[in-house]
Amino acid sequence: MEYRDVLFIACLNLTTPEELFGMISRRFDEAERHRAESRVAVQDNIFMVIMYWLSNQHFGPQLLSQMRDFCESAIRKKSSRTMVNKARDLLRQVNMREGINPSPLVSHGKRSLQASQIKPHELAIALALLEGDKYKVLTPFDYTAHLGSHPGYNNIDGAYKTNNEITFWVKDSLLRYDAVEKRANVLNFFINTAQECRKLRSFSSLVAIATALHSVLIDRLKLTKSSLSLKMQDKLRDLYDIIDPTANHRTYWKALNGASSVQRDRCVPWLAVHLEKLRLVLQSYPITVQVDGHPLINFQRYLKFMDCVNEVLVRYKPPDLEEYRQLGQLDYLENQLRKLRMSPTSDDTMTARSRDLEAREALTLKTRKPQLGGLGFRT
Repeated sequence: MEYRDVLFIACLNLTTPEELFGMISRRFDEAERHRAESRVAVQDNIFMVIMYWLSNQHFGPQLLSQMRDFCESAIRKKSSRTMVNKARDLLRQVNMREGINPSPLVSHGKRSLQASQIKPHELAIALALLEGDKYKVLTPFDYTAHLGSHPGYNNIDGAYKTNNEITFWVKDSLLRYDAVEKRANVLNFFINTAQECRKLRSFSSLVAIATALHSVLIDRLKLTKSSLSLKMQDKLRDLYDIIDPTANHRTYWKALNGASSVQRDRCVPWLAVHLEKLRLVLQSYPITVQVDGHPLINFQRYLKFMDCVNEVLVRYKPPDLEEYRQLGQLDYLENQLRKLRMSPTSDDTMTARSRDLEAREALTLKTRKPQLGGLGFRT
């Protein structure tokens, strides 16, 4: 565990990134009054600290603008060629970061598959690749920024956005069909996909699908669900166990830790549960401690926090599915998610559609059409 990570996280928990950078910048200027050897040591360390910070966290436009001003000022003021080069290197990184678009990763597959070619196992592989990519780029700073509600983008926002899109897509895929039989087929497909996600230990995608299938929008479609075989109805009920919050998500933890020692660390975890654990760690320790009457940063708090972060970041790695990346499954999934039309009114629209289908199903059940159809009568 790096001491600098703990120090950064402690500082960022106490103040904003902009204020922290302002303090670092002032420290750089104050060093100009030191003797040459001390000045070089301090300013060299500051360049390394900023470069490390820049390479491990997303920044908003205000902070990047502060960094650019700092670099340009250092280039003008410093006479040492070494220091000027360090400032230019840092400025180059700042300019590169300003051009980064934190949009979802897009694969460049060699093939594009159609929906009819995608089976539950193939879709589960694509989901594990997509969400695994989001998980792999998380850093301790992302956790701090998210839990501290810092403004600007961070990689946890990206992971949540993708997971929410998957949940929305599953619900939309079910609700788009008027015919009960087609909705039941889609429901059957996603139940099987969720089962495949569990086999791959892609828990994030498993939770996204389970959340969609047990949402109020889908749960009210009683005729659609009763059209499943009894075995599939049991599987649908089993999916709820994973997202059941009872006993601190006991079923999820059991599934996460229930694999063999070889497989246990290969997974895409359910991020929200682990974030809650991190939040509880921060709440369990005071931010500062009193030592000889002076308030000091409680580093014990952040050491415990980093222990939990490392448990998630270091221990768990996404399943190795790189051999499938260019085979078309990931392209198919990303194309489906890009086609989504999510807006502030999407939930209202989807709710209205769900209620309409519920009313139709109630009428169908009232007229006993399923029973008559099963007996061979035209309905």
